[in-house]
Amino acid sequence: IQEIPVITGLNPATGAAGTLVVIAGEHFNPNPANNVLTFNGQSAQITSATASELRAVVPQGATTGAVRVLSGGVPGVNGSSDDFPDQLFTVLPTGPRVAAIIPAIGATDVPVNSGVAVTFTQPLENTAGNLQNVRLLQGANAVNAAVSLSADGLTLILQPNASLTGNAIYSVEVLTGLLNDDGAQFDQIAGGALNAFLANFTTGTNPDSTPPTVTSVVPEDGAVGVGIDSDVIVHFSEPVDPNSLNENTLEVDADGQFNSGDEEPY
Repeated sequence: IQEIPVITGLNPATGAAGTLVVIAGEHFNPNPANNVLTFNGQSAQITSATASELRAVVPQGATTGAVRVLSGGVPGVNGSSDDFPDQLFTVLPTGPRVAAIIPAIGATDVPVNSGVAVTFTQPLENTAGNLQNVRLLQGANAVNAAVSLSADGLTLILQPNASLTGNAIYSVEVLTGLLNDDGAQFDQIAGGALNAFLANFTTGTNPDSTPPTVTSVVPEDGAVGVGIDSDVIVHFSEPVDPNSLNENTLEVDADGQFNSGDEEPY
């Protein structure tokens, strides 16, 4: 016979969607499939279960509120009286994560005049103090580099002030102090604690002397019926310096007339 389950504690009691939470209590069903756990009404995935502990992942779309349990078809007692108060979980906003990085993780023979481009899942807060949380390192030493952010806030570019050392290992580090434009902190894993990001690449001995080429354009060549407010997107064979994009290097002509616009590196 299934006894009435009760939740006695949450660890942690705050976190973003994707956080693994340990739910302590009594009279849970030891079969994960026979328990239903909700975060303020949003069903969560239960990864393991014993009679006194459930482990679950905060679901996407969850909001701050009570954590409730149903075990073996029997509703939990939490929230039914002052003797069994609700256990509350505070959902934090999800911060930015690394979506792509150039040079690629583990890349070798990287040209010594290369820059670094890190693309994030959310726009970053565009302040000098915030962007300093992305660093290029050789060993424990930070490499002096110019920092720029694309107009959409998604791609940060580090362009070293001098050529990199040949045949050397470099690291790209993103610290948890990095914020998106809503103030949420960087968390690459969202596992209950803030997680930094570190990726390595190895240089070769030669500089890159081959200029970037255009690999594709949207709208494609010869397209018809394109909306008058459509963006024009140009894809290059390698990252470009955003400061080099201007009306002299990239332009859109309509019937021979130059049309100015904002150049945004992606």
